[in-house]
Amino acid sequence: MTSFRPCATDCLPKNSSLSESRCGRIAFGRSLWFLGQFILLVWLVSLSWAGDISGKVTDPSGAVVIGAIVTVRNADTGTSYGRRAT
Repeated sequence: MTSFRPCATDCLPKNSSLSESRCGRIAFGRSLWFLGQFILLVWLVSLSWAGDISGKVTDPSGAVVIGAIVTVRNADTGTSYGRRAT
């Protein structure tokens, strides 16, 4: 069993015909793969915190208000998001 060696030139076996530039490309490819996996993981985790808000916007008489602007504010962070109701 071989141990993990982070140095790009260490990926060449002894008496190898591979060039150091090829070894560098292999290490770069691995780094790119791990970066892609990390970005995918962050994106998937962010989806788990998404939510939906649904309902009706009505006036005092109970009639539906078309085109009302609804603003939602996060009480913890103070951030807000506004959208025109459809």
